[in-house]
Amino acid sequence: MDLNRIIQALKGTIDPKLRIAAENELNQFTSDYSL
Repeated sequence: MDLNRIIQALKGTIDPKLRIAAENELNQFTSDYSL
C-alpha cells in the first residue's frame, strides 16, 4: 500500500483543479486493493 499515493490524492481533492484527477486516482486505488 503506497501511503504517499493516497495522501497526495486526498490533498488533490481539496484543489478544484485537481479534484477529478484525484478522485480518479482514489477510485483506482480502491479498485486495486478491493476497498
